[in-house]
Amino acid sequence: MKKAFVWDPVMRSSARKYDPCILLERNKCKIKCDNCSITLIADRFLGKEFQREILGKIGGGKGRYPYAIIADGLGCNLRCWFCYAYKFLTKKSAESSGCHISYISPSELARQFGCKIEKMSNYDELLGIAQSKELTDKECKGAVKHLQMKLPLMRIRISGGEPLFSNNNTITESTNPNPIKATIDYWLTFFMEFDRIVGDLKKTNRLYIIEKEKVKNKEWGGNLPFPTSLAERSGRLNIRFDTNGIIFANEEITRLFIGELFKLFREKKISNIFIEFDYSFKGATPIEYYWSQRRELPVDSSKISFDFELNEHPQILGYFNILHIINEYCSIDVDFNNCIGITAERGINHSMPERTY
Repeated sequence: MKKAFVWDPVMRSSARKYDPCILLERNKCKIKCDNCSITLIADRFLGKEFQREILGKIGGGKGRYPYAIIADGLGCNLRCWFCYAYKFLTKKSAESSGCHISYISPSELARQFGCKIEKMSNYDELLGIAQSKELTDKECKGAVKHLQMKLPLMRIRISGGEPLFSNNNTITESTNPNPIKATIDYWLTFFMEFDRIVGDLKKTNRLYIIEKEKVKNKEWGGNLPFPTSLAERSGRLNIRFDTNGIIFANEEITRLFIGELFKLFREKKISNIFIEFDYSFKGATPIEYYWSQRRELPVDSSKISFDFELNEHPQILGYFNILHIINEYCSIDVDFNNCIGITAERGINHSMPERTY
């Protein structure tokens, strides 16, 4: 089975500076390998607390960000009008927006992430590429100085619209007639393969991992080799798996995904990665969710009633399903907590002028 991923050279503009696999040709940029869509970017989506508690203790300052390696999936089951991934909600929109589309097997995706980490570990070569880019592209100014700070790798990020969404345009060569279950099989294989690769990278000193708490306690001042990754769980590389959770409203699907992860964990096939469901709520209330889907625009605050039930939110059931089933398996083996977690966050663009809570 192969799944569609996209690369938008405009949206992932910071990759132009730091990614060693980006070629600059006639003021345009492309990835060296035609079947690859993952990129190394500056991770700018970090709060003030992180800037103060983490970067402030390893020499980072305002405007200096750690790194993430990201893959954007094609397609989504929602149509949020403010979504950053609007260009590739469909294959047609991705193609018309100039996005590069690649169909990649789970094993190949795992290998590509590992390849990117290996290239980061060759620090002198990485720095040399950045120096040559600065000489030929004014948009790459500051890349060398940023890399010389040796800021940490924060996470691997599986993003895009909805990574679990699949249809005939987003998956190929699947033997499973159910596209959701086929996609779950895809990610389970990816996690297992990538875990093995991360273990090899650690053993060969091409990836170093340190817990965030040690940074907060000033046990690291930014002097470890590059790349060093900040860990939520000891010895494990963070994987942020973005989701809007609509699919997880189906308890059978949720149990299948997390239950199979639990099996891999008990078989010691997932021992080097921490998978974090990053659950993106499109508004804190049902009204805000419908607003995000353009059912009623703009929201008239004078007509909003706050007498609503939490369980009326279209995304809440998926969140509770994930939470409940993770806790269920953790009650069997508490160490499963080192393998999987969930974080809830507000969707993009819920700023003060728009939000009603």
